[in-house]
Amino acid sequence: MYGSKADLLDLYQTERNMTTPSPVSQKKPAPLSPDEAYSAARQSWASSLVIAGIGLVLIMGILLKRDGWAWAAGAAGEPINDSSSMVGGLMVGVAVAWLALLGPIVLVLRSYCFFRLPEERGGRPVEPGSYLKGMASVWGVLTVGAMLALIGAAIEGQVMPGGLVALVAVMVLGMVQPNKRALGLS
Repeated sequence: MYGSKADLLDLYQTERNMTTPSPVSQKKPAPLSPDEAYSAARQSWASSLVIAGIGLVLIMGILLKRDGWAWAAGAAGEPINDSSSMVGGLMVGVAVAWLALLGPIVLVLRSYCFFRLPEERGGRPVEPGSYLKGMASVWGVLTVGAMLALIGAAIEGQVMPGGLVALVAVMVLGMVQPNKRALGLS
């Protein structure tokens, strides 16, 4: 039908070339300088802090305006209904579990990113890309935890305990800011 063995071999090679992907040359991005990494880290940290801080002020402001300081006297505002209280409490519980479980895990991950240095760089600063990855993971976990707690507080219709969980997460986020010395900058 096809003729000779050479024709069959030709057909096989053509089909094989059509199905195997051709290698794509990918350029690796240029490595970050310490100054660029510090600038990116500063912007990332500030963005995380602003997002979590605005959420905290907005949700807590709305709840406190609605209820006043009644929650401090133990007469917190009533949730809209029992199911919203249950869902809000569940969200706060998820936020606590998120922070309690992922907090330590992300700190170990950050340490892993920071100490993956070649042996010849013993006491030198952290590589800029590794620094940025490690710190961004910490900031991300804290921001998501704060936002989950705030969503739970808003759904529940009460300041406590969601507001406290979010406040602690935002305070820790504020303390874990970029460090120039880790990148070898003065």
